Amino acid sequence: TAGRLPGFAPRSVLDFGAGPGTALWAAQEAWDGAVCHYTGIDVSEAMIECAERLVASLPPERAPQNATFLRYLAPKQPGIKADLVVAAFALSELPSDAARQTTVETLWGYTADTLVLIDRGTPHAAQMVSDARDHLLQRAAAQDGAGRPAGIHTVAPIPSDRPDPTKNTPVWLHFSQRAQRARHTMRIKHSKSNVEDTSYSYVVMRRGPRPTPPSQRDGSFRKTREELALEAYAWPRIIMPPMKRKGHVVTDVCTAAGQIERWTFTRKQGKQSYRDARKACWGDLFPHTPATVVHRPYFRPQEPAPPSPADKKNKTKRRRSTSLDEDEDDD
Repeated sequence: TAGRLPGFAPRSVLDFGAGPGTALWAAQEAWDGAVCHYTGIDVSEAMIECAERLVASLPPERAPQNATFLRYLAPKQPGIKADLVVAAFALSELPSDAARQTTVETLWGYTADTLVLIDRGTPHAAQMVSDARDHLLQRAAAQDGAGRPAGIHTVAPIPSDRPDPTKNTPVWLHFSQRAQRARHTMRIKHSKSNVEDTSYSYVVMRRGPRPTPPSQRDGSFRKTREELALEAYAWPRIIMPPMKRKGHVVTDVCTAAGQIERWTFTRKQGKQSYRDARKACWGDLFPHTPATVVHRPYFRPQEPAPPSPADKKNKTKRRRSTSLDEDEDDD
């Protein structure tokens, strides 16, 4: 979010499911201590006490001026409005889809600028994050009345406001991050490695209409950071680890048209695009044009195949054998 929104520096943060307040540490690190007001919401009293002690121990340049911790968040609570609202690993802890929808609407009501939803990288958790994004976009489109989102747009990871192209498909939209393990974690998991790859799913939503990328240039090859940020709204995102082969690189990307495509970059195509393709990572935005494009057919909803005559015959035999076994047991 800090890289994609160069003019955004939140002064207030609302952390739903705060735990020990780790979202505050990340925000202060990303925006160089710009957060002045922090509100942490967590149902656990022990977590709140731990977060208060940790916030009190922060250095003065990283500590917020005002830190408030609450156990519950009412749908309409006066005095709370945050530039950045974060809900990390909280949606999957809620008991039902209705509770998740209500929570997402409540969090969006407290959002003054940007909402970040993060959860695990499992298919079920990724579906929850995707449903939350779709719910906010549909709710805005209903308010607009013309089929367009009113006052909301998607910053990441999908480069458009179209439906999630991985929905009802064999794959799910998730990414991976390598983190360092503590020694006690290594002993608990009986591991000799001090690093761990953790999968996660996320979405970043922002208020306001979707920015329009610049259509023309003044002939200069140099661009400002703001110009690149606007262009990045139309760049496709790599949704799977790139496959590096001899002389070419294959990547699966999600495009601004709301489709999943397989792009191939060859050495003959160009030195810069080929080098960038080999250096690209899972989850990156990628602005280059590929040598070949293939639409991925397996990203369509799978329909069960009709049963064959042999399957019907075997099913009938199993039923008959089961009924005979039951008669023998009765005797």
